[in-house]
Amino acid sequence: MLADVIDLVYYRKNSSDEFPMLADVIDLVYYRKNSSDEFPMLADVIDLVYYRKNSSDEFPMLADVIDLVYYRKNSSDEFPMLADILSEEFIG
Repeated sequence: MLADVIDLVYYRKNSSDEFPMLADVIDLVYYRKNSSDEFPMLADVIDLVYYRKNSSDEFPMLADVIDLVYYRKNSSDEFPMLADILSEEFIG
């Protein structure tokens, strides 16, 4: 469940474990969940990543997410859910 992934992210951010710079994505998820916006779709997150990567804003270490999405979209795998991407980042 996405909630479990968010809990894991929160743990990683607040422990001695290193967290691979996806905190900004989670911040966006929290913001969207707690505002008038609907819970974000993966496409919304990718749009933000694309904007951040191609503007003056820094958004380090999210190239791997883009690569994963591109691979998943162009293979026999289904388009990834946000939880899948976070799991891929944690595991491998």
